[in-house]
Amino acid sequence: MKPTGSPKKLYPDISRLVGEVQKVFGGDVATSGAEGFMISNVANWIDAGPLLNPILGDPLRGLPCGFFTEVAGPESSGKTTLGYYLLGQAQKAGCISILADVEVSYDAKWARLQGVNSKQLIRIASSYVNAKGKFKVDDLDEEFSKWEFIAKKSWRMFHRPQLLLVDSMAALIPHEELVGDFGDRNVAPVARALSKNFRKFHKVLLETKTHCIFINQMRSKIGVMFGAKEQTSGGRAKNFYFFVRVEVSKKKTLKNKKIGPFAILSKVRNTKNKLAPPFRTADFRISFTKGIQV
Repeated sequence: MKPTGSPKKLYPDISRLVGEVQKVFGGDVATSGAEGFMISNVANWIDAGPLLNPILGDPLRGLPCGFFTEVAGPESSGKTTLGYYLLGQAQKAGCISILADVEVSYDAKWARLQGVNSKQLIRIASSYVNAKGKFKVDDLDEEFSKWEFIAKKSWRMFHRPQLLLVDSMAALIPHEELVGDFGDRNVAPVARALSKNFRKFHKVLLETKTHCIFINQMRSKIGVMFGAKEQTSGGRAKNFYFFVRVEVSKKKTLKNKKIGPFAILSKVRNTKNKLAPPFRTADFRISFTKGIQV
């Protein structure tokens, strides 16, 4: 026996509810039929060059402004060199390049080989002599405050996309360690400070059209029998904020009988990607005299 009367609609009409919500809160709080965030809606991109653009998913766009990227790997694999290369690519695209030199190890000559114009580079050192002539070391919270100030000032003055390279995350000093004594034990101060600052700084990146790249170190886990045997510094929570994560590894050292080692062959592998399918790889060579050669 068939039911009588008109059947109920599968989907209710929520337009009235959406209208009431927008009256109270305004903006695009609950727009009926909205698709939400899409990569195609990002208006500003920073060219990552022919080396990284293909493995990021779109060879014509590169890195989306407003988000974080991590470049991790063991020592002497080419992380900093790759970071310099990205700074140079950003400058060539007309963007503002900012280097947070946490390790205080910037090599202007080597960076120039990667395409960096040092005269157009904003370098922020974490250790310096202040206006009073005293040596000063900034802690992790102060570093984020400086990056926020410079990114906002630069955006107001130039209105251009910005690339901020932090070299490196492992060198950031939490406040507890900086003011404490040798031998003091603090439970994961870097991880807690990063998790707190990442949430706030993400908003700064979106407001100032900035893409932030963190160079990080790969460290071996002790006593691990199963699963990953390596991890990056800074805790596990920070990984969720990264839009893209890439790992750099050295494949082999290139040698010549006459001059000995003259270059290394490295590989960059995409381990997390919200732009496209991950796990794409690209090889590149780092000459000791000419720098990166794609």
